Order: sequence, then structure tokens, then C-alpha cells
Amino acid sequence: MDDTRIDCVTKNYAVEFDFAPKWAESIGQSLHYSRMTGKKPAIVLIIEDSSDFKYYNRIVPLCKDYNIALWYMETPKNQQNEYTEDDIISVLISSIRNFIMSIIKEIFTA
Repeated sequence: MDDTRIDCVTKNYAVEFDFAPKWAESIGQSLHYSRMTGKKPAIVLIIEDSSDFKYYNRIVPLCKDYNIALWYMETPKNQQNEYTEDDIISVLISSIRNFIMSIIKEIFTA
């Protein structure tokens, strides 16, 4: 194993978290993490703006082709287009909960 830092490792997944414009890089990193750990590759794409969904739409067919689990999370913005600490904490908790629930669902339907 090399010195690569994996963003998140679960029982079944090696997960890459990345911002939507870096969608192509996230594919390679998730596959590399998977190879290093023997776990399934996964990506959580971070959507900062509604226009970022174009990147999500680009990555979907590739994730299907390479059997990469794909999720996304949207970042909240206040009226001044700045993130508040409470917004970030709320979204992170919600995203982590949704991520864990999707893994649990996969475990029990596998």
C-alpha cells in the first residue's frame, strides 16, 4: 500500500469525496482506493451550485460502467452566498446519515 490518504473507508467501500468540477479525477482516485483496500469504489460528489449537476450527469454513466457507487451532497448557502458554520454542520450530518443509510440498505438487499 502506498501513502495515499483515503477520504473515507467503510466496511464495504473506499470513498472519494470531491467537488463536482473534479469529477474526472474522482473516478481515478476511487478506483485507486479500491485497488489499495480491496473494497468497492465509491464517490461522493460535492455540489456547490445547481450548475454543478452537469458534472454529476457526466460521471453517472462512467460510474455505472466501472461499478463505482455514486452519491452527491449539496452545500448550503446563506443569502450572501457564504456558508455558515451551522449550515455546514447540518449538511455534513445529513449527508453522513444518508450515506450510512444507503450502505445499510445495500447490505440488507445484497
